[in-house]
Amino acid sequence: MTVGVFAIFDQKSGYLTPTFEPNDLTAERNFEHACCNRSSVLWSHPSDFSLRKIGVYDTESGLICALSDGVRTIAEAGPIVSHIKSCEEVR
Repeated sequence: MTVGVFAIFDQKSGYLTPTFEPNDLTAERNFEHACCNRSSVLWSHPSDFSLRKIGVYDTESGLICALSDGVRTIAEAGPIVSHIKSCEEVR
């Protein structure tokens, strides 16, 4: 089985420690959840952060491979945090 290798990219410092997720949707959901944490730097500086898929991990062979089409941006923290804040204003 293969799983995705994902990392948050910080405009100020580069890539953070990668995580392994079964698919892009799960990775995106977990990133969105992290963005909701009001004590997080993702919340306080959302324009600095994006979630990127950087590779795939084969659980059978133990190999980590780069994506053939390069690194892909899955989600940006800015729009996520903006959406949450706008929904709160409506309440």
